[in-house]
This record gives sequence, C-alpha cells and structure tokens, in this order.
Amino acid sequence: VRGEVLPYGVLDMMFAAPGAEREFDAAYAQALSMTTFLHKKLGDEAFWRLVRSLDRRTFRDALEEELGMTALEVAEGIVQSAAVRQ
Repeated sequence: VRGEVLPYGVLDMMFAAPGAEREFDAAYAQALSMTTFLHKKLGDEAFWRLVRSLDRRTFRDALEEELGMTALEVAEGIVQSAAVRQ
C-alpha cells in the first residue's frame, strides 16, 4: 500500500505476532498482493491445488514445483507487477 516490501520471513512473523498497526497493515497488503499474483499466474484450479498441498509440503517447495520459481523469484514478480499497476 505504501510501497514497502517486507522480506518473506518478516511477513510470516507479522501474522504470528502482530505488533503495530502500520506493520500489520503492510503485511496484510503484501499477503493480498502475493495471493492475487499467484492466483493470476497459476489459474484457479492450480492455485487451489497449491493451497491444499501445503499440509504436506513447504510453501517454498510448492512454489518451485507448481511455478518453477523460487520464493525470491516470486517475490520479485510481485514487486514488478505492483510497479506496473502504479
């Protein structure tokens, strides 16, 4: 929302132990951007297959297997897609 990009590890921690409202808002907005990006990239069926698979594999493994992208590449794609929208 404010152009801030939280590192993946920090993003996860913001939901586990939310602190200040501003940081939580940034984490929520970034998580929404990630979800939107993944849904558009994968399509509906593959997106939900990825989500349902997270009980048996890590998020990083799921990204690599479903998208052929590392978590860093996905993060860069999200930032780039956000920049295009602005």
